[in-house]
Amino acid sequence: MPHGDRLIMVYSGNDTAHALARHVGGTETEFVKRMNRRARELGLENTSFANSHGLTAAGHYSTVSDLAQICREALKNPLFRRMISSRFIHFSEFGGLEDLKLESTNNLLWEMPEARGIKTGYTAAAGHCLAALARRGDTELITIVLGSDRDNYWRDAKAL
Repeated sequence: MPHGDRLIMVYSGNDTAHALARHVGGTETEFVKRMNRRARELGLENTSFANSHGLTAAGHYSTVSDLAQICREALKNPLFRRMISSRFIHFSEFGGLEDLKLESTNNLLWEMPEARGIKTGYTAAAGHCLAALARRGDTELITIVLGSDRDNYWRDAKAL
């Protein structure tokens, strides 16, 4: 699936997450089992996945601490680092459209020169959420904001 990984990270492609889960795991259920197994390997005691895309579901939850650990682990991967810092995903041809350009949902990439990305999220149950990475000099900081409202989560992340 060309560009599928970037579509998930840059533009919150939940349908793409589901398709990639089926591609990698055979079924979404098997992929979710792999996600939970990996969470246990990382020592995440307060995380349980019920789907590949993160939308509200029974048994799907995490904590600030566990999400920060997931980010730390993912940041070891150079491809992940490139994907999360992308402001746009550009398709020269996609679905019959030429020059389709989707903009990242992470406003910090435009508002803070130190911002390096990671991921935005929203559900009615969780509110506005953000995992953010900033770099100043040789220091990187992961910030997790959960349960915020639309007007405050960018401000909260910047303050942290």
